[in-house]
Amino acid sequence: QQVDNCDFFGTYFKDQHKVLAMDFDGIWVSSEEYKSKLLKAKGLNIKPPHTSRDRTLAMGVPFDDYMEVSVRAGLDILEHGTPEPGLDKYWNKITKMPELKIYIITSRYDKMIPPLIRFIQKHKTHVDGVFNVNNEPKKEIIERLSPDVFVEDSLIKLSQVLSNSH
Repeated sequence: QQVDNCDFFGTYFKDQHKVLAMDFDGIWVSSEEYKSKLLKAKGLNIKPPHTSRDRTLAMGVPFDDYMEVSVRAGLDILEHGTPEPGLDKYWNKITKMPELKIYIITSRYDKMIPPLIRFIQKHKTHVDGVFNVNNEPKKEIIERLSPDVFVEDSLIKLSQVLSNSH
């Protein structure tokens, strides 16, 4: 379920349970290979590990081209992809931990959230909620959620969370 921040934080009490907060892209699924293929089709030879937004734009890829590829890859991976290898190995153990609440904090765009939720349901993985920051920094939601553990694969997004400025 997508969480409405106003309703959720009006009744949220952190001390009642442990909280695991995690990013989605790069943790649950990876669209790097697919983004690389789509970029190649546009005449851009960018290897899968270098398909992040910041790296791709720094290489001179036009913003509109990157966004088209990123959104298409992000939606297609949810429709046709599977969870990252190894996630299923630990997921059942994690979800059986007593008093643990699990939240996804993603930087996707709003139109990408319903397919994300369908992906989670399709693969029978349980989360307690999904927060979407619409490609904005995750710092505010992390501060409000106050997770015991936060899993993020983007060094840039992690450094935004850890920065002292708002």
